Amino acid sequence: MPHYHLLRRALVSTLLLAACSHDNVTSSVSSPVSADSTAAETAPTAAPLPGAAPAAGAAPAATSLAPTSTLALLQGKWQSTQDEKDVIEFKDHRYLDYYDGQRLGSKPFVLDKACPGENGAATPGDNESYLVVPADNMCWHIASLDDTSLELEYVAGGNILVYSKVR
Repeated sequence: MPHYHLLRRALVSTLLLAACSHDNVTSSVSSPVSADSTAAETAPTAAPLPGAAPAAGAAPAATSLAPTSTLALLQGKWQSTQDEKDVIEFKDHRYLDYYDGQRLGSKPFVLDKACPGENGAATPGDNESYLVVPADNMCWHIASLDDTSLELEYVAGGNILVYSKVR
């Protein structure tokens, strides 16, 4: 029973770390907790955080880590490849819309695991693949994103918008 509180604290810490980092943090417990087990033997183990040095004697990670988040890649101005007058901009968590040089609007956005009302929604994070503008009830799937190009699929209508990075 005394180990219950230590194990619970370790599990909560791991879940909070996973929720805050929004990376693929995994945890595992090798066996159920027994009265003879210690907290160190049963505490979940998390994958290393991006940029963390490997533990002494540990083998290098087999997978490479993404250098930037979805949110970081979105930042800046994007010009439509279908209509050069159509420009969107992402500043922190704000979505700005321009047409022919005139700003049409500026609204907050979130990146989420799904569109509102769908399974997995309301779990925002900087690496999620759905762009949600709650004020307009708009949701796009980020179909493709890199340093120079962005493809957004409007979920309600299926239209695909393609943009090139301006700056």
